Amino acid sequence: MTRNSRFWTVWLSVALCAFVNVTASGQTTSPPPFLQDIQVQTAPSGPSADLVKSTSSVSPVSTAIHANSSIQALADIDIPGYTGILVQKLDGTTVVELGSNLTFNPASNVKIATAYAVLKTFGPDYRFPTNVWTDGTIDQTTGTLTGNVYVSGRDPIFSYEHAVALANELNHLGIRSVEGDLIVTNDFAMNYSSATSRTSQFLFASLDSSKRSAAATRAWLNFINNSGRANKGYSIPSVTFTGAAYVQPLPSSLKLLFTHQSAPMRDIVKATLCYSNNFLAERLGDMLGGPWAVARVVQINVGVQPSEFNIQTSSGLGPTGQNKAFGTVKLSSKGANRTAISISVSTPLSNAASLNWALLPGRCGAGSLPLVGVERFPVIEVGNNGRGQLEGDMSLELPQSGSYHVNIYWASGTQISDVMTCANLRK
Repeated sequence: MTRNSRFWTVWLSVALCAFVNVTASGQTTSPPPFLQDIQVQTAPSGPSADLVKSTSSVSPVSTAIHANSSIQALADIDIPGYTGILVQKLDGTTVVELGSNLTFNPASNVKIATAYAVLKTFGPDYRFPTNVWTDGTIDQTTGTLTGNVYVSGRDPIFSYEHAVALANELNHLGIRSVEGDLIVTNDFAMNYSSATSRTSQFLFASLDSSKRSAAATRAWLNFINNSGRANKGYSIPSVTFTGAAYVQPLPSSLKLLFTHQSAPMRDIVKATLCYSNNFLAERLGDMLGGPWAVARVVQINVGVQPSEFNIQTSSGLGPTGQNKAFGTVKLSSKGANRTAISISVSTPLSNAASLNWALLPGRCGAGSLPLVGVERFPVIEVGNNGRGQLEGDMSLELPQSGSYHVNIYWASGTQISDVMTCANLRK
C-alpha cells in the first residue's frame, strides 16, 4: 500500500439544519405549522413496526443517489452524499429512506429527542405554574398591599404579556400599589432569558404601566386581540412599588395570592421545534436533569444503547452555547509506526487554551474509545484569537482500513461529553 493510500484528511465544519416548506402548485396552502392543531397520537394497535433502527459502521457514499420511497417524486430526487433520511407513518410504513442505519451529528435535530423526553416525562397537558405570594396585608379601601410581593416559577415561555397579566390579576384582587419590594426566585425566566438580574427588572417594569416598555404594551395588546378579549372592558393593568426588585429565596411563611399557568406543554414543545428555539430546548432539558437525562429517557423508552445515541446539549448547540470549531485535520503515515499530524482549527475561545484530541474508530458519536489514550496525543495550543495549529508526528500506526473520526475536546476534556467538534475521516 502506498503512502497516498494511507493518507486521511477531513474538513471540520459547523453543521447547519435547514427546514424547507414546500407547497405543491395549485394546492391550497395549509396553515403555518405553529398555527396547526396538535393531535396527540396513541400507539397503533397490533404488532408495532420498528420505527428506530440500530446504526452500523457502514460508511455513506459521497455521490448523489436516489432515496427509497413509494412516492415517485421523492424517489426521483438526487440526494447528496453523507445524508440520512427516515420518514415513517405511525403504522411504521416507510415514506422515504436513505442511509437510516448510519450515524450523523444531529445538530438541531437533538431538539426532537428533547421534545420526546419532555413529553414522556411531563405529559402533553402539563402547565408550568408561576406563583405569586405575599408576606403583607391588603387594604381594599386604598388598593394598597403593605409588604412584599414574591414571584416563583420555571415557565420557560413567560414573557411581557404574562407579566402584564400578573398585574391584571393583582388589580382584580384589589391591589394597585405595593408598599414593599418585588422579589423573584433564582430560577425565574422571562423573555427567553434566565439571567435573573435582568428578568427581575423586566418583570418589575412590566407590572407598572408608567415604567412599562413599548414592547411590553404591544405584547399585551396583541394578547388581548388574539385571545378574543378585545372590547371587553379591559382597563390598563398596573401595579406600582415603593421598593425595588430583588432575587432571593422564598421565605417559609408566605400567603399564596394566585397561580398563573403557562400554555400546555404540547404548545411549548411545538414552539421549540417550529422555531428551533435553543433557549427553550436547553431550559426544558435542564428540568429533566440536562442532556444526559434527556438521552437516558430516550435510551430507556425507545430501546437504544448509549453507544447508539448520546448528546452533549439539549438543543444541539456546543457545550458553551457557541458555534463549534472548524478547520482541517491531516494525518499521514511516516512508516515505522509513526503518523504525521497537521491540524489547523478555529474555535470560539477568547483565551489561550490547550485542547486535547484523539483518533477513534467508527463515525462521530459512536461512543468508541481512542486508539490510544487521549493523553498520548500532542495537545493543540490555541491562542487568544481562538486559533490553534499543530504540526508534528507521534508514535501511532495509522489504520489502513475501516472508518475513523477525530474528536477535539474543550480545554482539559477527555470524555465524549467534552467534545468541541468531531470530524469523520476519509482517505
